Order: sequence, then C-alpha cells, then structure tokens
Amino acid sequence: MDATDEAESLIGPEMPGLLVLRSLSKTWGLAGARVGYVVGDPGLVARLERSQPTWSVSSPALAAMEATSSPQALTEARERYAGLVASREVLERLLVDAGFGVVPSTAPFVLIDTTPCGPDSVRLALSSRGFAVRRGESFPGLGPTWIRVKVPEPGIARDLVAALSSLVR
Repeated sequence: MDATDEAESLIGPEMPGLLVLRSLSKTWGLAGARVGYVVGDPGLVARLERSQPTWSVSSPALAAMEATSSPQALTEARERYAGLVASREVLERLLVDAGFGVVPSTAPFVLIDTTPCGPDSVRLALSSRGFAVRRGESFPGLGPTWIRVKVPEPGIARDLVAALSSLVR
C-alpha cells in the first residue's frame, strides 16, 4: 500500500480491533533492511509493543524509516506513484495487445499469465534475455505460467513484452 494511492487502505481515524502492517520495501527498495511499521488499535499496538524485542530494529533501518517519512520523501513517493500509474498502463496495454493475461492492480508490480508461451515457467528464458521475474507458484492458486514483474519504465516494458512474445509457441 505504501506504493499506491492508498485508496484501498484500511488505515483510518478509528481502528477498533484492527492492525495494519506496512513495509517500506516496495516504494523505497529497502527489502534487505526489513523496515516496516504497524498502525491500528492503540490497545493492540500496546500488546505488540510488550512482546517486541529490545533491539528489534537496526540503526540503519531506523535511519531509513526516518528518511522515508520526511515531507520531502512523502512528496517523492507521491510523484513516483503518479509515474507508476502511467508506466503500469503502458505495460498492461502492451501485454494485453500481445495476447497475455494481466490481473488489474494498483500495485507497483503486475501479475502476468504467460500461458501463450506454453505450460512451463518462462523465468529461465527471460533471465537469459536479461529479465528477472518472480515466479507465480509462490502465490496461492497460481501455477508455473504466472510471473510477477515490477512495473518498469515504458522502454523496458516494450523490451520485456518483445522477449515474452518471442517465447510464444
């Protein structure tokens, strides 16, 4: 959600019985830092705090959290999201025009059905062409023909779709 317009967020002024967990990894590329936070019912947050380890966040992670919550960073995140919307639309249009299934989303990634390429995963073939994609089998209900890709800039999107199209059987 931190990499979207937050339209579907459950965060609100009153959150009885509700906790929302967030990660900064999508917007800021901080997956290795394991940086996140929780928002919600004050009583539930207090219960979580009581079981929190003394040193639960590293100094670099704390610095990252502080930097990504500054007014300048929040403005940058909004600008990134605006660019993401346009880039995702380009990627989705190119994929659909090339005959690939796409799951509609507001996320910074797209789920793609690569069934036109055959029954097996296209990950290795795409890797040999310079594209790293996430396998779909790790998502419940999806099989080897599904991949997840980060929304790239339009030029890279064209190259990705061309690479996928070259694998169609």
